[in-house]
Amino acid sequence: MNHTLLLAELPGGLGMTVIAVFGIVLVIIIFMAIWAGRYTKVGPNQVLIVSGRKHRLIDADGTAQFRGFRVVKGGGTFVIPVIEKVDLLSLELLTIDVQTPEVYTSKGVPVRVDGVAQIKVKGDDISIATAAEQFLSKTTDEIKNVATRRWKVTCARSLVP
Repeated sequence: MNHTLLLAELPGGLGMTVIAVFGIVLVIIIFMAIWAGRYTKVGPNQVLIVSGRKHRLIDADGTAQFRGFRVVKGGGTFVIPVIEKVDLLSLELLTIDVQTPEVYTSKGVPVRVDGVAQIKVKGDDISIATAAEQFLSKTTDEIKNVATRRWKVTCARSLVP
């Protein structure tokens, strides 16, 4: 039995109305599924960096600037498919064990500095934007490596005149 023919045979064109309403409901459900799939959420320990379009940013003095990304902290946002790209930036604390080679002071005394460093991205907009520009494409190990190298250079500079 063909159900389409049965609906079309309903009196007063009611069958075509049922088919039209069913089609509209189906289109609405598909649209809602696509929209829900592009909504991206982030927890309180991460930040979404949404890039791909220019975003207007108002400074403290009231002037407007445009930047190629926007920052979403602890919430969610709709990401436009194909036009925008989403990256996650962690705000968690990283602990690094740092060991330097033996360095000689100006008096010729050998010194070896070992320590533990803890690094974290501050939660303000300027720090997040700077971290996004410098560390967004890097893994946690690469970020630790950069921090370790900077720490060793700082220690070496402070010990040698």
